[in-house]
Amino acid sequence: MSDTDDGTPPGADVTFVQYLLPALRSGGVTVTAAQAVTIGDPVQTFATALQLSVAGPRYRLEPGTVASVFPPPGSQGEFTSVLPHVVLASPTLPWQRTPSADTPAPVAGAAAATWLAVLPFCALDPPPVPRETTVGELAAAGTTFFPDLPAEDGERDEDPVTVIDVAAALFAAVAPSLDDLDWLAHVRQVDVREKPVGDAPATSEYGVVIGNRLGTAGQATTAFLVSLEGWGPYLPAADGTPSP
Repeated sequence: MSDTDDGTPPGADVTFVQYLLPALRSGGVTVTAAQAVTIGDPVQTFATALQLSVAGPRYRLEPGTVASVFPPPGSQGEFTSVLPHVVLASPTLPWQRTPSADTPAPVAGAAAATWLAVLPFCALDPPPVPRETTVGELAAAGTTFFPDLPAEDGERDEDPVTVIDVAAALFAAVAPSLDDLDWLAHVRQVDVREKPVGDAPATSEYGVVIGNRLGTAGQATTAFLVSLEGWGPYLPAADGTPSP
């Protein structure tokens, strides 16, 4: 967006970026180092490896992580032509994890799948009711399926987590495909030079996660920001075919 005749103030620019990868993704990281030494013959090679853990949000977001949501909570209006979305204070958060453990790092110019998704449910679905549980109980949920996620350093079975339970058929109908996730998040760079923000930088960056369904006319819609880490193999196909 640039200067127009509609009253937009000079410098009020918004730039959309397809994705912004963190320097390191959250989870386990192996750092290796090797050195070849030549003293006479043969060459001797020395190598070592160090296991590191990159801490990042996984089961719960800290206060302040969500900068804003649209539509606002509890709002009433005609939103059937607007995809609900969540604006995150961290521009790299949608790509700090992946929906599949084997998802390769994207190359320049390619798309990158987000591990966060906005799932909208209309009153006819009906929308699930959030409930509180723990990471340990989630892993032993019995008849409720959840992907097997290896524990990371610092995680405990008693760590709290908020979940929604969705029937398999409804999940297949409303969840995005793995290919969809390439296009359901982006970075928004906002020029704030015209705003009284003190010593803040001239440009602020935000991660934006967008829902994949429009609301139903005449029906209330509830949207949930959910984690799809590990869900890649269990998402519906691009044509809507449920995962086997």
